[in-house]
Amino acid sequence: MQQLDLFAHGRDVMLRRDVIAAIEARQALPGRAALDKLATAYPQDSLLPALEVLMRTLEAPVMRLSDHESALSAGELLETVIQSAATRLLSPSSARHWIRQEWLGLAQAAEGLAFAPMAPQAHAAPYLLRAGAWREAERAVDRIPSWRRIPRPLAWMAQASMGREGLTAAWPLLIELAWLDPPGFEGLARGLEDANLQRLLRDFDANFENESGNGEADPAQEMAWFPAWCILVEPGLAHLLRQAEPGADRDPERAARLLLELLLLEKQGSPPLQQRKTLRGLHAGIFARYMQTR
Repeated sequence: MQQLDLFAHGRDVMLRRDVIAAIEARQALPGRAALDKLATAYPQDSLLPALEVLMRTLEAPVMRLSDHESALSAGELLETVIQSAATRLLSPSSARHWIRQEWLGLAQAAEGLAFAPMAPQAHAAPYLLRAGAWREAERAVDRIPSWRRIPRPLAWMAQASMGREGLTAAWPLLIELAWLDPPGFEGLARGLEDANLQRLLRDFDANFENESGNGEADPAQEMAWFPAWCILVEPGLAHLLRQAEPGADRDPERAARLLLELLLLEKQGSPPLQQRKTLRGLHAGIFARYMQTR
């Protein structure tokens, strides 16, 4: 009796492996046949629901997303249900590769959708980013009119540039995002895997004093001052800030560009008295940090 139980268990494992092998190879027909065989022999198998999710994904791929609502639904399904099933059933490397193919498929299905501010995730670009297809994501963002003036596409382009070429390429875009959408910049920057960027963020968190020159500091906009702070603590980044395109000319941007001017005047030996006064009026905390090193 014990031998029969061991044999049954062994057959159970082999049937599961047949299904998983077909899923990994993205072979729907043999996968369905193997899954039906498993379900017939072991109808109470705990892995049947997850296997069914992946099999249905193979059998009915998303070919075209005709509207933003369906794109949002497809993305949510992939991010939650399908990805969870793949992570449970496949090895880590196989799961990553399998899910990457699904994100690429969704991106292709969403190619005809224009960017919609009310449904920004219903676009090919974020799907391509999830797949790590950096150059393709850059191209998708570049097709959005005025993308550099819209927070979400600007963040996508910064993330794609970071993935493809590293922080140096992404810095000007990140700076523009900090000025345009400080909360959006913070959400992106804190998740980027770059030791130097994370070090600067920690230094900013620990030492930045949000003391506005006019006494009206807004905590929600605090990260807009991060580019100016970076110039103070790491002047070698100044040349990258100069590559950032002009924004809305708000106080944080004015302070950063004024610091660039101050650094240049100091190199020339000119007394930057008026510029210092202007900086103090823009942000007392940034001015105080500037004067500490003078």
